[in-house]
Amino acid sequence: MSDAPRLSRRGLFRTVGGTAVLSGCTREGGGLRRPAHPEVAGPDPTEVQLVLDGRRVRARVPIVRTLATCLTEDLGATAPKVACDRGACGACMVRVDGRALPSCSLLAVDVDGRCVDTAAHPEPPPLLAALRKAFVEHDAAQCGYCTSGMIVAAWDLLEHANARADLTEDEVRRKMAGNLCRCGTHRAVVRAVLAVARGEVTAS
Repeated sequence: MSDAPRLSRRGLFRTVGGTAVLSGCTREGGGLRRPAHPEVAGPDPTEVQLVLDGRRVRARVPIVRTLATCLTEDLGATAPKVACDRGACGACMVRVDGRALPSCSLLAVDVDGRCVDTAAHPEPPPLLAALRKAFVEHDAAQCGYCTSGMIVAAWDLLEHANARADLTEDEVRRKMAGNLCRCGTHRAVVRAVLAVARGEVTAS
């Protein structure tokens, strides 16, 4: 067995340069390199560190705390909303290393060292900026509680679509079926997503 010192997850986070960390946050597979054998957490609260909307943050949380609760209660994030708390409504959707996931179904300790992006990103990439603009132009929000999750799901859908401009209404409805709106804005949401997909609404 090698006697070479092993760099822990936290040690890696502290030593990686800020530019290198932030550059991968809005791309699939971005984030920090994770150790092959992460340390065991618990039973006491443990510290988690992540890059939230391009900014390094940390919080000390119980090992059973969900990412949704950590984001909203410990880190002050306002975009993800906790509704069903079982991954069934999409209101708490965020992107983790470039893929949309329900934050209420993830433990905060399992996202330690990763990049988490929300619909409220202060420096949104063009696709996210265009979607936020389209949701306003197409009146795709009423009470707004589900809107951030809808936008994150749409962002993920468009970024990973093989032929974005060829998306149909049925495809958008099917791929966003996990995002629910009690106000009934689904038709407007589909119109907003298609407007961005077809280049009718852009970030500029």
